[in-house]
Amino acid sequence: LFSFSSMGYTFRQSDDEGCIETIDATKQSLNKILTTATTVLGGKGRSKLKNMMREDVTVKKEFRILPNSRIHLCWDFISIAAILYYSIDSPIRAVSYYRANILDSAYDAHFIMDYCIDLMFIVDMILRLTLYSYSSYANGKTVVVSDSAAIRHRYLLSKQFKIDLVAVLPFDLISAGTDSYHVLFRFSKLIRVIQIPKAISNLQEHLDACLDVKMNETQRSVLLMLLYSLLLVVWSSAGWNALRLEESAIISVYWAITTLSTVGYGDVTPLDFTETCYALVVGAVGAVFTAAVVANVTSFFHDAELSENNYEHKLNCIKRFMDRHKVPNEMSQKVIEYFDYVEQEHGGLNEAVLLREAIPDHISTNLLVHITQSMVGSCDFFADCESGFIRKIMLSMEQVFFVADYLLLSNDVPSNSMYFIKKGRVELMVEKYDKSFKIVRKLDANDSFAEGCLVESWDKNPFLARTATECEIWVLKRSVFRKILREFPRSRSLLRQITMKTDDSRRRASIHGAMKAAERAKQSSALFLHPHGYFMQAWFGLILSVTLYSLVAVPFRVAFLENHDISITWVFFDYFGDLLFFADFIFRAAFLAFYDENNNLVIRHRDIWARYLTSGKVKWHLLCALPIEAAVLLVPSLCPLWKLQTWSLFRLNKLLRAIEMPYLIRRVESSLAKAGVKVPKNPLKLLKLLLIILLLAHLNSCVFFAIANFNQHANSDNIDGQRNWANSEGLIDPSPQCPGSAVPLETVSQQYTAGLYWAMATISTVGYGDITGNLDSMQEILYSTLILIVGMLVYTLVIASLEDIVSQLDVTSSLYKMKTDKVDTYAQIQCLPEPLKAKLSAYYEQLWRSHLGIKGEKLMSYIPTCLKSDLITEMTAPYIEKTFFIKDCAPDVVAQVVHSLDLEIYLPGDCLFREGERCDMLYFVYKGSVDLFTAQNVKFKTVSHCILGESSFFMFEPHICTAKTVDACEVFQLSMGVFLRTLQDYQVGTRFKEYLAVHHPILQEAKATIEKTIQNLSSSKMVRFLDADEGVVKVSKGVVLPDSKFRAAWDYSAFFGLLYLIVSIPIEISFANKSIHVGIFLVDFMVDIFFVADIYCRLRKFAIVKDGFLLSLPKTFGKIYRRGEFSLDLLSAFPASFVALVVDAPGKTYGILRLFQFSRAVRFGKYLEGLVEIINTRTRFVVTTATLRVCQIFMIILFLCHWFSCIFHLIGSQEESYDILGTKEETEYTWIIADEMQDESMGRRYLRSFFWSLYTITTIGYGSVRIVTIRERVLAMVAMAVGAVICDAGLTAVLASIVGKKDRQAGTNNRRIQCSKLFMTTNNVEEHLQTRILEYYAFADNEMRNIDENDVIGDLSSPLKSEILSHFCLVPLRECAYFGEYSDGAIFSLIKSMKPYVAVPGEHLSEIGKECNSLYMFQKGSVCTKDTTGAIANVAEGAIIGHLATSASSKKEGLPTHQLQIELITANLSRSKGNPYVIVENGRSRCRSSIKNSRNWMEKINMKVKVENGKNHKTKIIVKEWRKRQNHATIGRGEVLASESVSSDIVACSITDERGKATGSIELRARLTALSETKQILGHELTCTALSFSHLYQLDVSDDQILKDYISRSTSLNIVDRIPIETCDDMEELERENEMPGDAPNNGVDWDNPVSLKSIPSTQNSVDGGGKRRSVFFLEWADTTD
Repeated sequence: LFSFSSMGYTFRQSDDEGCIETIDATKQSLNKILTTATTVLGGKGRSKLKNMMREDVTVKKEFRILPNSRIHLCWDFISIAAILYYSIDSPIRAVSYYRANILDSAYDAHFIMDYCIDLMFIVDMILRLTLYSYSSYANGKTVVVSDSAAIRHRYLLSKQFKIDLVAVLPFDLISAGTDSYHVLFRFSKLIRVIQIPKAISNLQEHLDACLDVKMNETQRSVLLMLLYSLLLVVWSSAGWNALRLEESAIISVYWAITTLSTVGYGDVTPLDFTETCYALVVGAVGAVFTAAVVANVTSFFHDAELSENNYEHKLNCIKRFMDRHKVPNEMSQKVIEYFDYVEQEHGGLNEAVLLREAIPDHISTNLLVHITQSMVGSCDFFADCESGFIRKIMLSMEQVFFVADYLLLSNDVPSNSMYFIKKGRVELMVEKYDKSFKIVRKLDANDSFAEGCLVESWDKNPFLARTATECEIWVLKRSVFRKILREFPRSRSLLRQITMKTDDSRRRASIHGAMKAAERAKQSSALFLHPHGYFMQAWFGLILSVTLYSLVAVPFRVAFLENHDISITWVFFDYFGDLLFFADFIFRAAFLAFYDENNNLVIRHRDIWARYLTSGKVKWHLLCALPIEAAVLLVPSLCPLWKLQTWSLFRLNKLLRAIEMPYLIRRVESSLAKAGVKVPKNPLKLLKLLLIILLLAHLNSCVFFAIANFNQHANSDNIDGQRNWANSEGLIDPSPQCPGSAVPLETVSQQYTAGLYWAMATISTVGYGDITGNLDSMQEILYSTLILIVGMLVYTLVIASLEDIVSQLDVTSSLYKMKTDKVDTYAQIQCLPEPLKAKLSAYYEQLWRSHLGIKGEKLMSYIPTCLKSDLITEMTAPYIEKTFFIKDCAPDVVAQVVHSLDLEIYLPGDCLFREGERCDMLYFVYKGSVDLFTAQNVKFKTVSHCILGESSFFMFEPHICTAKTVDACEVFQLSMGVFLRTLQDYQVGTRFKEYLAVHHPILQEAKATIEKTIQNLSSSKMVRFLDADEGVVKVSKGVVLPDSKFRAAWDYSAFFGLLYLIVSIPIEISFANKSIHVGIFLVDFMVDIFFVADIYCRLRKFAIVKDGFLLSLPKTFGKIYRRGEFSLDLLSAFPASFVALVVDAPGKTYGILRLFQFSRAVRFGKYLEGLVEIINTRTRFVVTTATLRVCQIFMIILFLCHWFSCIFHLIGSQEESYDILGTKEETEYTWIIADEMQDESMGRRYLRSFFWSLYTITTIGYGSVRIVTIRERVLAMVAMAVGAVICDAGLTAVLASIVGKKDRQAGTNNRRIQCSKLFMTTNNVEEHLQTRILEYYAFADNEMRNIDENDVIGDLSSPLKSEILSHFCLVPLRECAYFGEYSDGAIFSLIKSMKPYVAVPGEHLSEIGKECNSLYMFQKGSVCTKDTTGAIANVAEGAIIGHLATSASSKKEGLPTHQLQIELITANLSRSKGNPYVIVENGRSRCRSSIKNSRNWMEKINMKVKVENGKNHKTKIIVKEWRKRQNHATIGRGEVLASESVSSDIVACSITDERGKATGSIELRARLTALSETKQILGHELTCTALSFSHLYQLDVSDDQILKDYISRSTSLNIVDRIPIETCDDMEELERENEMPGDAPNNGVDWDNPVSLKSIPSTQNSVDGGGKRRSVFFLEWADTTD
């Protein structure tokens, strides 16, 4: 190696050859520069330069069509229509010419339209070459490229140009010379069919850019599916129509749809060889295509339970995020490439999540050690450290994936981590003076770099690092390393000694590097095959081809080539394949290298053979290589198998290679991917499925024909015994002989086509029935039965695979639906109020529009670590540059802060923070506006695109105002905990304190400005006008609220009125009489009047809830209605029935006019959801989402059957027809006549037509109702298509999803119970404890419905979570004496730290004499208290449980003096609808009775109260009841006077509601008794015990103490002392404490704050005399490369 320092830092005196060559090259470069300068500045060059500088540059403005121009949108529609015209017209015209026997004709007038479209596409090509500008990414921005050369170059290199060129070439001019077959030369235009997906994508993009019309991927897929379905039907029917000259085009279309939909009535079947071949092709295509359609439609109903770690889901969410925020294309491409790499190399598996969650800790640690030991062991930096330290290092590393050409270390951000390479290659570079880069070292697997940043904070990276390939790298952060170092003083001392030794701090190639170099040299000389080399990539493709040849050729020859001899051609191909198989065996046994578990390439032949031997493949590879066919030398033939058949029979062992086909296909896929050929994953799955179907069909056809042939030969002398399908089809000689004459190849093709046709029809479930096994042949029937089963399994596999494909595409929406269902269930269980439910729905709708239903914090975690900082920096740079302190931090600190930001979505009206609330978050408002309010709720400012809470955040003070969002906002957030942790990890705490001490006036000035504004506003006279209670909604007079009884009854009526319209109108058209029936007219007229009134009510009377807010002003909700559903409702309100009655129209015309009302049917789904909502909120029944889906699909199927039956009857009842001139023709023979139903009643005919529609739509296909006319067949085709899509796909998918989900949940619950039982039995757990555990499982399954409240609340935004918790906890906390001195902001700070808690029966929430570390807010369940005297009382809902609460209450109210006994006797409650109970309230103390399902209580409530004066005490009585889904509903309140009299009479306590109206009375007896000395309470503590499973909200006392300390610090300490971090150098202190005897002196070097790189001379590493490696930290690069 050569370095500059080794030459004495000079080149001139050196005699080194490298120095001399460098000096000569430099002189030559200087001479060239001098010559160039002379040419430019002197002589003609100078004058030229001056003339160029004097010229005025004229910019010519040229016309261009921009990417978002509406011209593109118009052309998209025109081009799609033109392509469809080509695709439909060309085959139809060719067939029509063929049928008319004029196919050889030349031109006619019909081609004028074709030439116009040709000219239009030529113009389009010219425009794409010249005027169509395009968007591109350049210089960090998305730009529009308008340069002519660039436009032309881009189009000429595109695939579209090649397709356009082939399609526009005038092949039809060839027919000009022959003057014939012109129509056939037009088929070249059909290549444009390939452009349909691209055209749809362009249309999707231009609709969004030009008209702001969104076409989602589902809509795009449906449109594409419809177009290709149309083309497939047209092409299939056209081909069939050409083969069947005697049939009409409608019959051909009917056959095509029955075949493609796999219904297969069997009334139209192929008759000859050509038709059989054609039907074979259509059947194969139809099997795959129909399955694709069914899978697509199934995905619309299917609710796949998939993980949020799904690769497709993450990529979809991140793409939506990047598109919405217009992330630069370069950054977006890096993210997509990262996910592609993870998908290809790791199958989309998140290994970090797998190690953390799916594997036990002790196993995951062993796995981590196993994975990382090769990397850490190869690093000489840790060579002499103790084993525990190295193990800790291994367990603390993080796995990160990087795409190729990613800059790991740059000039901008200093590194704070050490990198270990697991896979891939990294290039280390230095920057030259001309800003170019020079590669100085190439690192491979198990190498490491940047260890120097672990022991000092770099100001600048001493080198750059870039990934040369896709890499898997493990990272060790500096902060983690230093924490580990504190635990191992010996390793710390060792590394410090190494650092101080100058000789050891010079880096050279380590022993590991030398071994690597030797290994490379060895590999270059050894004879081996690289597993990923180009040769092996091509080799596996060749082996796959030979395997496919064997699968096809060998069974074919055995079955069909009867009496054929062995030819040279067959021998050549067979033994060429055998030679390749033998070579493959040799390659794998001795030369095919492989990577071991440490990613080292193993090339030793012995190791390769050992691995091949243990793989198991060697056995059947040898079996395949055995030359069993040599037996033909002894047995030339086995009649009826002649020589070629016998030889092929002995070669059937070659088919064993098919076992390896999945592996070979994977290797070919990998080879194509590495060669740059990106095969789409889903089309590739379809191709593999099609290959499986074709291979199975081929093998089955061979076996099926062989069975028939053996039967024919066995009964060659007995014609009556020749009972097989081939003989019935006339495909076999009645008198076969062996040996005999060879079967002609034409006959062989007919035989094979027939067998393959049967196999394909069976496997694809088309089942025409024209070729079947002979019923008298047991062998054929058994085999046919087997193949039918196999066919159904294969077809099910196809459907399941395609459904999986589509469900993967739809995984995001499925996960979103599951999440919203869980939230809805939670809202029902917790009985949340309707406004809060609406807000939950609005939040998830906004989250779906923004991030596809994923919370911002989780979305940020989807982004790879290596790209997250870059992406967020791109978005938040303007804010970070203005943020206090952070703007002046080092780049690595800023990068860590940016990486720690979380994204949150806020709804309009959400509260970011409140006045007096603890400031634990810094807000960067990226999108949206925020209003600032005073403590009196007076708005004083609106801000956007700013930083909120900066002064309070950095001064560690509570907020001084309240912030509420104006509209939907996207906010990046920095939490206080993350900020403080960053200060500690990067050891900038001292610097922050110093910075704050100097610059805090900036923060105080900003705070003073706001306080002054608030003070001025508070003293203003306008406060009385501005201080309005925005939470109070004033309802206009006459407006009906959404939750009123009248509204519910109205919606019920509207739903059943719509059902009447849907059912009655088709019947009125199909079964109409000559005149209008008066009774029907009156009912119709009443329904019409109702819907007219419905329009008026929705305009003026019906309030609505939108985005969680009640809109009760008629002007507001009327405007929303007019913009939405008003037009459709107005159309459906047209009084068609009245008009028909006035003009005396016949019954059928009356029904047709009522189709205006039928248009309201599109609102059926919304009406049904409204009905379900009413049922859920007003009854005790709960309609789940699964039940709703089943109802929807069943009602859709019934409606379709009803409509099709009416149409079918209408077609069949047209007994009279007329020609063009209006002349009456003979009565048409329809299904009614054929079925002899013309004299039956209307009910019988409807029943018969409904029977037909039902078995057709459900694809049962009895065929008992004859299809006669063309119109009936057209209707039957439509019914089959609809039935295949809706019934087969929709109903099956919905039921499978529901049953699967229930089975999965039931299986999970059962597995949980069984595992718990086994664990408890094995560990001898006491029986009563086992019972309690099982009871908890039952509670979680039945009551909580397997909903984890912590997960649901944790997935919400902070304001929404706080609002839900405040709904339950705010009033109880505010009323609790312990929190009496707390401000509202402090209360809300505590609420944010509360969490749900479920107490099990018998659990002590607090105990007398024991420390209580939590406070509980009791929501529901049953909890009792016991005081020091043993008195027991029930706890009322809303009570605060805990020693702190009871202590504060006792201090404020004093200890009780009397015993109060309330004896409840009976109740007369007029408004009670549930199970009532009574709460007895005395000051802040409450006791509750038990919940009763009858009005006779006979229950005593005892509680201890303090009586101030006299012997009487007034007690409040609150009557509530438990209503399902409404929680605790208050019936009314009352008061009772208790006295100390000896006998208390029964009194009737009147109960009144909030308005003072009487709601009933309770008969009770109240008695007051002074407490004796033995019953007086000696302390405030209580023992609180849960009697049943009880739901509470828990507040840790430590959180309360933290809040108190925070408030105390903010008021009593100066700004610098408020910072809750230690500024002393604890690392240095630990070093002094743990310094061991014999340690080297520090020599002035501070371990945690070392000197910069420049102060330490750096050279290369060295190896001491003993050959021991010495670890060093800094790099002095050699001037040579590897």
